[in-house]
Amino acid sequence: MLAAGFMNGSGIVAGQMPPLLSDLSFALVGWFIGERFRGVRLRDVRALTGPMCASFLITICVALAFSELVVWISNFPQAEALIAFAPGGVEAMSILALALQLDSVFVASHHIVRFVFIGLALPILIRLRPHWFGLSGS
Repeated sequence: MLAAGFMNGSGIVAGQMPPLLSDLSFALVGWFIGERFRGVRLRDVRALTGPMCASFLITICVALAFSELVVWISNFPQAEALIAFAPGGVEAMSILALALQLDSVFVASHHIVRFVFIGLALPILIRLRPHWFGLSGS
């Protein structure tokens, strides 16, 4: 992957993956994602639909609030700010930013900071408030 990236990025080799291989790759990714749902019962999906929708709504509202704050304070473009704070993975949001011709470094850096913050804050929160996470105090 590194060699292909270097050769394609430097212009030594230019090309595109054949559509058959690309389609096969997407099919495999879909298959692997589908495999993760093996054994999940429909009643479990129904039971989780409410909390899932609530979680989605809350994260979208938080993303909108912070993106509006960034636009108001710094005058950044609305689309960049919204994608920077939207829930999702670094790679997916960076690719989305590239596809929309937005600043992918701005978007990726905000997602990385979010993951670092979660990684640092979560152990502290679990230690201070274990009952929030369904754990007994230590």
